[in-house]
Amino acid sequence: MKKFTKCLAVISSAVMAMSAGVMQGSAAIEDKVYDTTRTNQDGSLYPYRVYDTMEYMGIIFKMADDTVPTAEELGIDGVIKKYDAVNYGTGLLEMIAGKGTGWGVEDVTEPSENQYTVQTEYMMSEEEAEELAKKLVVRGLVEEAGVWYWHVVSNAYINVDAGYCNSVNVFFKNEEDAENFSFDKYPEIKEMLKYNEYGDSDVSGSRVGLSCYTDSSDYKDTEKNTFDTMGLYNDVQALNDVLTSRYDEIEKVDLTYWQLYSGGQTSSAVYSVEPTWGDATNDDVINLYDAIEISKYIMNISDMDEDTVLLADINRDGKTDIYDAVRVAESVLEK
Repeated sequence: MKKFTKCLAVISSAVMAMSAGVMQGSAAIEDKVYDTTRTNQDGSLYPYRVYDTMEYMGIIFKMADDTVPTAEELGIDGVIKKYDAVNYGTGLLEMIAGKGTGWGVEDVTEPSENQYTVQTEYMMSEEEAEELAKKLVVRGLVEEAGVWYWHVVSNAYINVDAGYCNSVNVFFKNEEDAENFSFDKYPEIKEMLKYNEYGDSDVSGSRVGLSCYTDSSDYKDTEKNTFDTMGLYNDVQALNDVLTSRYDEIEKVDLTYWQLYSGGQTSSAVYSVEPTWGDATNDDVINLYDAIEISKYIMNISDMDEDTVLLADINRDGKTDIYDAVRVAESVLEK
């Protein structure tokens, strides 16, 4: 008992001196939108916008052997199925190579042995799915686990049909300024855009859609029947910089994009979950407070639920004891 008390005192004093930790990533993923270009057959560039999304589906996990899991054994209220990876439309991935990175997930193109999924999208949130995936690993019920997604990449094109269209939009910070829009108030629009004729503007909420006549613009090559979409894109980007810097009421200037889901790429993806071993405080951070909690548990002056006891076993020897408290303290002080 004296040894444990002394250890607790040492760990507690160390906490007063310093506290450090490493945060565990979160499975909640936000959509990404970015602009890029493609090269047409005539060598010209065409701008388009990419919508890169992760649609949460459920949990994906791997068994340690060829045992077929059951929902009852895993404590999951859902239908467990053998994992079958999907990967469609790889051509788009080649076209935007290097643009869509940074998710922190990995696309799964080939299923591995003993891998299963269960759809939980209608039963729990992504955060809850991540917690369940962790618990499956912590309890030793599965070998690996993660949050399962459909990774969907689709592109959108600029509308420059013949006649006129609301290709260019001015977004205001409030609806009143949008209703009071006029070209006289913002002369930069006609100065910087190569349209020679405009129709009545379309006001919808805080957005003003400019009716730009494409056939009478300098972007249109009537002899070749082509439209300089890249030139329009560059001019709109420049106009956005000018208007947002000169007028506080303007939020942005942007083009209208038509999204084509059918022209996208879909694949299975997984956010792998690794429990934060040694985390006795359940905050996904390893610091000296975890060492204190483990020491208090050993000394019977604090309670931990069964999952936390398993998670606190940082050296993975099947029991949570003073050696785990010391290892946690050492791992923090080594940083």
